[in-house]
Amino acid sequence: MGCGLLTFLPDRWVFVWILSSVPFYVYLFCCYLNYMLFHERVETAMEEEEPAAVTAEAREARTGAPAYHAEIAERIKEWVEAEGYVRPGLTIRELADILRTNRTYLSEYIKTTYSMTFRDWIAGLRVEYAKRLMTLRPELTVAGVSSSAGFLSPSHFTKTFKEKEGRSPARWKKAAAGGGPA
Repeated sequence: MGCGLLTFLPDRWVFVWILSSVPFYVYLFCCYLNYMLFHERVETAMEEEEPAAVTAEAREARTGAPAYHAEIAERIKEWVEAEGYVRPGLTIRELADILRTNRTYLSEYIKTTYSMTFRDWIAGLRVEYAKRLMTLRPELTVAGVSSSAGFLSPSHFTKTFKEKEGRSPARWKKAAAGGGPA
């Protein structure tokens, strides 16, 4: 803009016009040098990042699940193997913190993968744990199994167990011990 205004100067001041354009050409030269020096690095970095994005998109298109599902699945698998679900009073927010994800992603993952809510999923894991516990340690009472499996009360445990298994924990335990159908 400065050069444009200087074009209206008399001819004897042409040198000012020429000198005022020097910074512009220096700027262009520096930009060109930066482009030449860093172009290859930028192109290489962009090419290296592209396959990862393409693979995540391809995986999502192939499986129909978002890319973050694979990470959540691996973390949940480790957490289940460590029997983290037996912790009483566990909330989805606490589990999301443990798995280093957010509550929304975790809830969506559980709903799409297991076709149930977080509470139903945890209750199912706890009931399966309780069944294993009653098989391995038949001397435990229903209250003992209930607290070991992470239920806050024996009555809630009994109610949940009946919903999942169709009979009370005591009747299931008797049938599993070989006492016949109960």
